[in-house]
Amino acid sequence: MDTPSLRAGLRAGAVAAVLSGAPSTVHALATGRSPLGAVEAAGTLLLPDEAPPSARATAGVVAHGAISLGWGVVLAVVLPR
Repeated sequence: MDTPSLRAGLRAGAVAAVLSGAPSTVHALATGRSPLGAVEAAGTLLLPDEAPPSARATAGVVAHGAISLGWGVVLAVVLPR
């Protein structure tokens, strides 16, 4: 893997990580739910359901970021420019 592909993948993954959270946030606000509910749910990928909400939220941010950055790099490598 070359450095330009890695950089492009990380950049695309970072943009995707930020923008992909918008739909669930808007839906949560429109339905009167906590916008952090989706983040906490993502946190259960790394922590058990019984973990404190703040720990699940932190783990959710880490999980969401890692998944977005990882897929950004994979797609930058395998797709043509």
